[in-house]
Amino acid sequence: MEDDQNEQRKALSNAEDVVRMVVRAFYEEETVIVMDGLLYMTTVTAGSIKDTDLATELRIQNKVVRRVLGQVTCSMSQKSIVKTSFPPYG
Repeated sequence: MEDDQNEQRKALSNAEDVVRMVVRAFYEEETVIVMDGLLYMTTVTAGSIKDTDLATELRIQNKVVRRVLGQVTCSMSQKSIVKTSFPPYG
């Protein structure tokens, strides 16, 4: 049981590392800051957080956090639409 939990933590940590690398490679500094804060706070709180709490923790305006999260969400949904619209050639 404990080994399973350790493996899950390790997998989650690896996934967080990948997200951090992708965000740093393809997004602006403002997005990197918000996403790093989001990853940190979800790890610490072990659950969902409010955008207002994230803004307070990062000491930035709430509208900046909402704008960045909206842009990332929109970007992710556009990529999933493109991915499902064009099947790979076999």
